[in-house]
Amino acid sequence: MYAVSEMPASRVIKMPEGLSSTPSRSDRGRGWKKRLNWKVLIISRRALRLWIIILAGLLLLLAFLLFSFREAGIEGKAKEAISSAQKALDSAYRAGAEIFAYERYAQALAELSKAKKFHQAGDFKTSYDHAVRAEGLARRAEAEMGKQGIAASRFSTVSATSGKVEIRRARELSWQPVSKGMNLFPQDQIRTFSHSQVQLTFDDGSVLRVKPDSLVVIDDLSQEAGTSRKRTSVRLLVSDIEARIGGPGAERSEFRIEMPTAVARAERAELAVRVSPERESKIRVFSGSTELTSGGKTLRLESGQEVIATRDQKLVASSQPLLPPPTPITPVGLKQFLFADPKQAKIPLAWTEVPGAKSYHLQVASDPLFFDPILDLGNLNRVEYDLEKVESGTYFWRVSCLNANGSEGTFCDLESFQVGYTAAGLPLRIEDILVLTGRGGNTVWIKGKTEPSRSLQVNHLLIKSDSEGTFWARLTPVPRGRLTVTFRIPHPQGGCTIFQKEILVTRGI
Repeated sequence: MYAVSEMPASRVIKMPEGLSSTPSRSDRGRGWKKRLNWKVLIISRRALRLWIIILAGLLLLLAFLLFSFREAGIEGKAKEAISSAQKALDSAYRAGAEIFAYERYAQALAELSKAKKFHQAGDFKTSYDHAVRAEGLARRAEAEMGKQGIAASRFSTVSATSGKVEIRRARELSWQPVSKGMNLFPQDQIRTFSHSQVQLTFDDGSVLRVKPDSLVVIDDLSQEAGTSRKRTSVRLLVSDIEARIGGPGAERSEFRIEMPTAVARAERAELAVRVSPERESKIRVFSGSTELTSGGKTLRLESGQEVIATRDQKLVASSQPLLPPPTPITPVGLKQFLFADPKQAKIPLAWTEVPGAKSYHLQVASDPLFFDPILDLGNLNRVEYDLEKVESGTYFWRVSCLNANGSEGTFCDLESFQVGYTAAGLPLRIEDILVLTGRGGNTVWIKGKTEPSRSLQVNHLLIKSDSEGTFWARLTPVPRGRLTVTFRIPHPQGGCTIFQKEILVTRGI
């Protein structure tokens, strides 16, 4: 054990001369510098490691981006090549390569299928190679068509449609809605449903009208390169159609209508064909001539003849000829009817009597194609009819007749008329009429008043009233004599107000 003695507080230990308990300024500086330099060295090494890590990450990111851009470029090229090959294949198909150059066309189709398959799997390089081969094969298939003297880049066009109509393209399984202006190609199918119709127009001027509950296949649309002879063929399953074959471009053309048990051929004709679910076909020829073949027998049908092709391929001619259409008497030439009260509106329709007619078929519609008639009456036993409860607007009408067997002939040329109401319409007042005579002839100025900012039509002039309802109409040149001025004011909810005024035009001021 050691004893520890306390040092007196007043005792001071003296340091030898030359020594100091406190470091000098120079000593302190050298120590801090050593420590500072060491810390700087440590920080630099850490920063170097950090920069190396950052640089390595940037290099990896750059490599990834370069790889991604390269893959994206290859994918874009493959997609573009597939699209180009598809267009070439469609062009070859429209040219008839599927029929006349089938082997080459089938190879192109197989290559395109492989290109799409590899593209979906992510192998864009292989997909691109197959797409390029598919396009080359399709181009060669189309070129073979020219060597064979066949040029068939033809199509038909949907010129009008009403209701639910669908199309199924060749090589496709699904049905798509039909729209006006759509083109149809060989092997396309088109079908209608109840209360729907479609009209097809061909480049040779032929028109095919497909009625409700029908199924039609476009079989052939070809053209010989050497002779420019056009071949058109449609196949009817359960169908009801009307055809007007031939037109301005129908020289040296042939139109075929294939039915379950018969084939009709014509160059210029107007006919109707109905195929029943029992595979029995009724053919009616309204004008021109048609060759009908069934069971090895060919029969030439002239205007007004009707034949039935039975299931056992026999042709049975009707004992009664089709009757010509009646001639409309009134109204004709867009005649106008003005009524003060819609309840009292009555439009008399009349036509000539046809000898031998059993009854008549009358149609009235707001469109000239009669796709959706407002009146469709068959078995009328008289030659006149009073049309009632008609809204204001323009209407078309036509009539046909049925023979003793009940077979209907063709319709007459359509006629038209207009209906307008004044009392139930908008206010219209004529305030002043001024006739001026100049070098160019007479000019009629009409001042009137109606509702403010209201659009109206004065004869064929479209004008608009001002904020107070006043309008001015200028008609020129106007010959001397009686002038009928027709004012039409459209209603916001539909229809229009029609008002007519007669003006006696003499030499003006």
